[in-house]
Amino acid sequence: MKFLIKLNLEIKLRLLYFTVLAVVGFWIAPTWIIFLLVWLGISLFWSAFDRVKLLSPLQNQLYMASLYFYPLLGSVIKFVILGLKSDSVYFWVNRFEHAIWALALTIILLPAWAIIDLKTKSILGNFGLFIVILGVICLFGNMVEFVEFGLRLNWQLNHKYALYYPDTIFDMISNIVGASVGFVLVWWSRAGLTKNNQ
Repeated sequence: MKFLIKLNLEIKLRLLYFTVLAVVGFWIAPTWIIFLLVWLGISLFWSAFDRVKLLSPLQNQLYMASLYFYPLLGSVIKFVILGLKSDSVYFWVNRFEHAIWALALTIILLPAWAIIDLKTKSILGNFGLFIVILGVICLFGNMVEFVEFGLRLNWQLNHKYALYYPDTIFDMISNIVGASVGFVLVWWSRAGLTKNNQ
């Protein structure tokens, strides 16, 4: 209890928000709780090491929107997917889910991009930063695909689909689209950071 008392109000509200989402998430899909914990962990890591201060005001707004809005949107998308009966509708909702996930992950990692940008701006440039962002987001996306494949392989209900898993390549393409849009937002929001540092 002493630890919780030392936390500021925003962190306490964040913990409450994610607790409510985790309870709802358990009802929607138990594996969604893992994602919520990772998302919360990333945000607490940035807060603990005070890395959010590296962001421009615009980047900070994007970061906070991704931190709070995406888990709620992702929960709604998961809920919608569970109720879908049409394969063609599932295909497009799943594409949207992956593109939005990649975009939100790019934004929640803004403090990392800010650190990389500050340390290597003269070396990487915009294209280099784009390649780094694309590589990291697609790596995370591929890890998620391996987890999904493993779950489908081990769950009795979905076992027959694990060997014929055509969804992966489309998910990875959606990750590329989301990471690319995320990079455009990172690049666009850097203008405020440059002005702040002058």
